[in-house]
Amino acid sequence: FFPNTTIPLNIYEAPYLKMLDECLKTKLPIAIIPSKFTQNEDYTGAICTLGRPVVLQENPDKTKLIVLQAQGKVQLHEKLQTIPFQRYNCLPIEEEESVFPENCFKANRLKIELKKWIKRDQKDSHYQVQFFSKLSGPNQLINYACTFLSSSIVQQQSLLEISNINQRLDLLLSYLEAKGQSAQENLH
Repeated sequence: FFPNTTIPLNIYEAPYLKMLDECLKTKLPIAIIPSKFTQNEDYTGAICTLGRPVVLQENPDKTKLIVLQAQGKVQLHEKLQTIPFQRYNCLPIEEEESVFPENCFKANRLKIELKKWIKRDQKDSHYQVQFFSKLSGPNQLINYACTFLSSSIVQQQSLLEISNINQRLDLLLSYLEAKGQSAQENLH
């Protein structure tokens, strides 16, 4: 989950449903912590993205389908609460979001890779068209590519911790090139 992106989530565990209800009531955002962390771990110092939850569907069993609309990147600073879910004070992280003109060509390469991904993993043609129609510029393209094309949680976290979009682009491309070389080697 990266700045300038939106992700869908199914919320079904009781503590997270309680957290969602409180966030909706108080209009507080939700921070997405990388999955490499465990549920009871202290996340102080972790870099994450804040998102504003929007409920799309509430099911009869009280589970919910939501989307999180990214609002910015933060570092978790001070733990305020542990039970039934963790709550932190956060320090905002400023992003350098201007894509250098010379990197627009590189960003277009990501668009090609995203098209391959979406055709392979998202069979709904309506979703495919909708996804690409919502991309507004190279910055958002790079952040969605980081969300969907990086192959591990460690890679995603490394990309998220970079605050310069041009450096993030270069690191993602290096990951994709290494992945492509690995795939090529497996063919031989």
